[in-house]
Amino acid sequence: MSPINPASTLLSEAPKWELGPHADRESSPTEWIPAEVPGAVQLDWAREHEWDDPFFADNFRDYEWMEDRYWTYRCVVPSHPDQCPNDHTLWLRCDGVDYACHVLLAGRVIYTHEGMFTPFSINLEESHAEPGQTLEIRIHPVPKSTPTNDAGREQANRCCKPAVSYGWDFHPRLVPLGLWQVAIMEWRPPLHFSEISLHPVVSDDLKSARLKIEGLYHGHPDGYLALNLTDPAGKHIHEERIKLDPSGSFRAQLTVCKPELWWPHDHGNQPLYCVVLTLHDIKDEPSDTAKRSVGFRRVRLVANEDNQRASDDPPLTRDYPPMTLEINGRRIFIKGSNWVPPDVFPCRVTPETVQPLIDFAKNAHLNLLRCWGGGLINPNFFYDLCDQAGLLIWTEFPLACNNYPDDPAYLAVLDQESKSILKRVRSHACQALWCGGNELFNAWSGMNDQSLALRLLARNCFDFDPYTPFLQTSPVYGVAHGYYGVEIAQSGREAIEVFQERRHTAYTEFGMPGPGSLEILRSFIPESELYPPRPGTAWETHHAFQAWDMDTDSWLGLLTLQRYTGPHHFIEELVANGQLLQAEGYRHLYEEVRRQKPRASMALNWCFNEPWPCAANNSLISYNGVPKPALRAVADSCRPALASAQIPRLLWEPGDTFKCTLWLLNDVYEKLSATSIQAILEVDYRSEVLTEWMCPGADVNRNNKGPECNVGLPQTSESRVFHFHLKSKEYPELNSTYTLFFNLDREDNPLITP
Repeated sequence: MSPINPASTLLSEAPKWELGPHADRESSPTEWIPAEVPGAVQLDWAREHEWDDPFFADNFRDYEWMEDRYWTYRCVVPSHPDQCPNDHTLWLRCDGVDYACHVLLAGRVIYTHEGMFTPFSINLEESHAEPGQTLEIRIHPVPKSTPTNDAGREQANRCCKPAVSYGWDFHPRLVPLGLWQVAIMEWRPPLHFSEISLHPVVSDDLKSARLKIEGLYHGHPDGYLALNLTDPAGKHIHEERIKLDPSGSFRAQLTVCKPELWWPHDHGNQPLYCVVLTLHDIKDEPSDTAKRSVGFRRVRLVANEDNQRASDDPPLTRDYPPMTLEINGRRIFIKGSNWVPPDVFPCRVTPETVQPLIDFAKNAHLNLLRCWGGGLINPNFFYDLCDQAGLLIWTEFPLACNNYPDDPAYLAVLDQESKSILKRVRSHACQALWCGGNELFNAWSGMNDQSLALRLLARNCFDFDPYTPFLQTSPVYGVAHGYYGVEIAQSGREAIEVFQERRHTAYTEFGMPGPGSLEILRSFIPESELYPPRPGTAWETHHAFQAWDMDTDSWLGLLTLQRYTGPHHFIEELVANGQLLQAEGYRHLYEEVRRQKPRASMALNWCFNEPWPCAANNSLISYNGVPKPALRAVADSCRPALASAQIPRLLWEPGDTFKCTLWLLNDVYEKLSATSIQAILEVDYRSEVLTEWMCPGADVNRNNKGPECNVGLPQTSESRVFHFHLKSKEYPELNSTYTLFFNLDREDNPLITP
């Protein structure tokens, strides 16, 4: 395996890669084009042949043929550089192949590999490489369990490739292939690192921490490993020499007394210690160096309060699995979102694309991102950024919505990939929860806790990271996925009304659809199709219509939108109304889950971001990091403390009796002081104070339920919207405002339809 060494002394150079397609494994390309690495074969081919943007209209369909080709990368073996010592040897380092390959040297196969998330290195000297020879990496076609391309995500059920690229309700079928991470030549000294893994564990009393360091090296064992640890202030607190094991491995363990604890950003600071490892050769000269950061925190998954029911007929198991995260002994209410790949092409997921998204999440008061099992296992820099930002991460292995088989070949790759992921990620303080995958116990998946894939993942998590919680899948019993719309089609009721009746331990997916901004829409919808939106155009291929087979109006929801905001007459009005409805829906859903604390412990919407430009979906941030107004509403509803109104629905008839219940929500580990909160109804720019709640405050990490309000709405209204305000005289930072809707449909205002 290949190390990621920020401080490494290895000499490396990027080869000039060429790329070409061919029909079968034994043939060779008839056309070679320049290749960018990291990259994807689709991007290289499109660049060379001046194809149109694959994200515009339905251009992605032009790329489908690429799935079934072999693609070969080639470069020339370099000569030994003058500045490189003679004892250095040439290695090929490949950090990520999508998805399987053979490596050939001068036509001979010297290595075979499968899996995106396990890097590899090859000693080319041992393979008898000569300068000027051709080195090839032959990428295999997309793995498919069925031969046709119309099967969708089921084709990914026998591989560890993310299922999302085979097609989802927010993602086109566009399946990348290629060298998606670094692939370079390295001149390595006789003694160098092959693998490094850190494993921090904090004691039960939080007064000490144990740091395990282990890894592999290549070279003569007569050298030694120098270990240096500095605290967050840069002070050296531990130095040690470690004897190298002749087997090619090294292992060390040290104790840190009274460690500075890492916290989620809404509960404390994020101190990070620095580990520097240096290999010294037999002459006591430094040969290779690696530098890593590490944080210390204790994480547990504990039973939710109010969810244990005494059994009348023991012995029986508990009612619900634990679903409350406890960090450093403190129960944390999770306000988060579901993270999906920021791009269809994983090579384009970089620190520059990820950093703004992390900033958006933190500024929206979110404290956890669930890295969904249908998508990419994120690179190291993602976890580094979350360590620094204080964002907890729930990492799922690459299983989603499929029945993964008890097949030895598949299980062998899953075993390899999961171990690589665990050893790489476990050192990160942000990593708070492992999960087998997404929706594996559902009817469309059919797996259960005896499925060998999940038993294997549970074993590997125990072996490599036993003190970080593990769930077999989400949802489990007691946890909710859904709903994903303003209204529930089966009942016609609003989602926020039904949520107020639900009693789940966690809500790890729920959604409110809304369109992208006009700028985003114009970037991929031809002007002739832009308005009015209709099926059979780029609106549909970008998931505004028939994203779900069960709902031809998803995700744009034109019929729903008319009921709440009235008819639209131009595209700007449609976008503004759709985004307003999404924002207000999310506001109510997040606050409702918070009101169910401590029975409920998590509120995570589906989803945070997008891998490609969607015309409409549940995301808070459109492709390329453009926030929707919903993000501001979520930030408002996820403030550590706020005055909240439990309002049963968004849509009201003139003359209805308006009802709501007042609350003070508190996720802060401090007692909130008493305050007076006015409830104000504003209709047609006229305001009325309905009540003034003399709120006694709230206990540490507890909510406080206040009085109910009842008032008759006017029989007529000049506007389709009205507002409800909560205002604290003493603490204006608690203030909240809700936008609600009147049903004013009239025959002379028909919906603009195709």
